[in-house]
Amino acid sequence: MKIRVPDYYKSFKCIAGACTDTCCAGWQVDVDDKSYAYYKTITGEFGDRLHSVMVDGKKGAEGSFRIRPDGRCPFLNDDNLCDLYTELGEDALCVTCDQYPRYTCEFGNLRETGIAISCKTAAEIILKDDRTPGFEEWVDDEVFPSLNNIDGLLFVNLMKARDHAFKILGNRKRSIWERMAVLVFYAADLQKVIKKPEKISGVTEKYTEEYINNALKALSEERVDDAYVTDLYARYFYGYLKQVIIKPEWPKLVLEVEEALYKGA
Repeated sequence: MKIRVPDYYKSFKCIAGACTDTCCAGWQVDVDDKSYAYYKTITGEFGDRLHSVMVDGKKGAEGSFRIRPDGRCPFLNDDNLCDLYTELGEDALCVTCDQYPRYTCEFGNLRETGIAISCKTAAEIILKDDRTPGFEEWVDDEVFPSLNNIDGLLFVNLMKARDHAFKILGNRKRSIWERMAVLVFYAADLQKVIKKPEKISGVTEKYTEEYINNALKALSEERVDDAYVTDLYARYFYGYLKQVIIKPEWPKLVLEVEEALYKGA
């Protein structure tokens, strides 16, 4: 199976108790079926503690841990370390706790794994390095793809379209706002033919340097400048994030980020 990761992937390492915004608080902890079944076999004092916070899933859903009233995982101790890890070992962690912030998608014989920007440490790796990232890939003959029914023609064309999107974003001769604008148009055009995979390559081929330059020139003539685009993205930013309240301090953080990114635009 082909494995592909971003070239910064191996730089990530959980900082555990040193994290100032632990992922073990404020989130529901889902437990995969295999781990859930294993936890039910644990006996003794820790087994009693474990069973007291296990919540069965409904209608075939995975089980979970009952979160404490303060929003913390029941196994997150005062040092921000995991008691379950300490008692049962690393191999006993459920998939969510073992993998996050890593996430994996499989497409046929391709497995892609990245790190989620919702993790503070991952975000620092992704956002602080001022460069155009790439990918590392290799073949692992011991890993076999799970059963996934994909449309081969759609997959091949979308992979080519995505590669072209990365090329557009990586062209630093254009401002970030120009690249973002082009990407929006490109995505909209792709969406129009998403149910007709054979037409996707035509959209990709249309976005040549000449076509992009003409499109940006037309925008410029319409006075769609950096200030306009900044204001547009600021409104989308606030309009979306104000609907997602994941912790009490979230509204204040949204306003601080908005000020930092858009200077009150």
